[in-house]
Amino acid sequence: MTDEAITFDDLALNFGQQLMLHPNPADKTIVFTCVLAGYLIGESLMVTVEPNGVFPRLEEGQRVAVRVFLDSGVALFMTTVLFIGEVPTLLIYLDLPAQVKFKRLRAAKRVVVAQPILINNIDNTAFMGVAGKLMDVSTGGGRVQMFDQLGDIGDAVELKGKFQIHGITRLLTVRACIRKKEDDDYGIQFVEDDEDKLIILMGFIFNAMLTGEVDAIR
Repeated sequence: MTDEAITFDDLALNFGQQLMLHPNPADKTIVFTCVLAGYLIGESLMVTVEPNGVFPRLEEGQRVAVRVFLDSGVALFMTTVLFIGEVPTLLIYLDLPAQVKFKRLRAAKRVVVAQPILINNIDNTAFMGVAGKLMDVSTGGGRVQMFDQLGDIGDAVELKGKFQIHGITRLLTVRACIRKKEDDDYGIQFVEDDEDKLIILMGFIFNAMLTGEVDAIR
C-alpha cells in the first residue's frame, strides 16, 4: 500500500462524513471526532461536533491534522483553523488543503497481526470461550489460529478481544461466521451490523494497515 498525493476534491466527501481531528499533529493519541458540515468552494471546509460529542479547545491559526477513513482507503491532511463560530452552533472553518496524502486499500488486502482473542460458537455451545489469536485481518474477515476446536464451517461465532487504536483501548465483541477450516486455523467472515462496533473494528484494521503493525494488548 503506497501513498498517493491527491486533491481534497478527489475525496468526494458527502456532508455528514465523519472526520478524525488531531489538535496536536505530533500526538496521534489525542483525537476527536467531528463531521463535515459544508464547503466554501476553493477556500475552506466547515466541520462541527457530533451530537452529544466533545471537541477540543482550538485557536484561530492553529495547525491541525485531519484523518478520514473511507472504503477505498485512508486520507490524511494538514490544515489551519481559519475561524471559529459558536452561534447558533459550533462551526470550525478549516483551510482547504492544497494536497492530501492518501493510502489506497486494495480489495481483500490482509495485514498480519497477532491479536489475542476469545471466541464463542453461537450455534454450538460446546465450543465456548475458545482461546486463540487473530493472525491476519482484512475489512471482510480474517484468519484465526485457535488453541482448541472451534466448530464447523457455517457456524456463527462471536469474537471478543481488547483492541487499541492510537492508545485508546476498547473491549470489542464482533459477530462472524466460519468460512474455512484447516487444522487449528479457521477463516472467518465478519457479519457484524452494529455501526459502533464496525467503526472500532475498521479503525483497528486501518491503523494496522497504515503502520504495518498492530497495537495489541497481550
